[in-house]
Amino acid sequence: MTVPDLPQLQHQPPPQKKWPPIGPSEWNSFFNEQGELQDSQRTVMHEIFTKGLHPSVRTAGWEFLMNFHPWKFYKALNETVVQNPQVMTNKEVVLTRNNINTDVIRTFVGPGKPLCQKKRIELQRVLIATYIYDRVAGYQQGLHEMGMVLQSVMKTECNVFWALRSLLQKTDYTSIIDVGVMKSIKLLEKLIMFLDPKFHTFLYANCKGDLFFLYNWFVLLFIRQMKNNTEVLRLWEVLMTRKPCPRFHVFIALAILQNRRKHILSLPQDESSIITQVPSTLNPHEDTLEN
Repeated sequence: MTVPDLPQLQHQPPPQKKWPPIGPSEWNSFFNEQGELQDSQRTVMHEIFTKGLHPSVRTAGWEFLMNFHPWKFYKALNETVVQNPQVMTNKEVVLTRNNINTDVIRTFVGPGKPLCQKKRIELQRVLIATYIYDRVAGYQQGLHEMGMVLQSVMKTECNVFWALRSLLQKTDYTSIIDVGVMKSIKLLEKLIMFLDPKFHTFLYANCKGDLFFLYNWFVLLFIRQMKNNTEVLRLWEVLMTRKPCPRFHVFIALAILQNRRKHILSLPQDESSIITQVPSTLNPHEDTLEN
């Protein structure tokens, strides 16, 4: 099946101005001497969406984005629930805890560099607390990788817990298979069908009639499609502003597919090649990316 290329635009859009990220001085200007927000929340969200946050203010910025709760709640949750023998000996909880421990042990911060013991124990507690407290999210493979990335920003165990939970909520549980993943995939399918029907026909003819093989993009919120954690954090900042729309992550997935359209069409036209190679080879930072 031959699929023609999309027609090229006659006029290229003007280059977008790249703003420097929000640093300490600009961040502090959003608040008065009492630490109260003096600009509208909408204005600050727009600035974060447009510029991003400098690493020196990222922790404070994320606390703003995530509407953090106090340490006392997390401490109470651990003392009354997570450390409660009656809760933690429940068969389902025991099985989930074992799955969490297995996943965390296999979590690496870099090639051949596992998490240190302290971070590993903290991440295990955070994931167990998330599973106990947030029944919408529960636990699934992938949350341990998201938690590991969040540990690089949020310096305390309590803040990692709230950051993970807030990230899930701010993205409408997009990364949870039984809640948001299938909605995102269905919307992606509709967008491709509307914008590029020929490409949609090609994908469907070679992918069992759906795009579920791309589920890891949404489960991990594009961790493996970014070059490094810095770019992952910048992307997540954008998603947490919920601008320009709450489902912006679906348009990101669409952009990745369209950027690699020629590469996908060059793959052998069989189910195995498309389903196994497309998710692992699509990296928007590769030099071979089409413009």
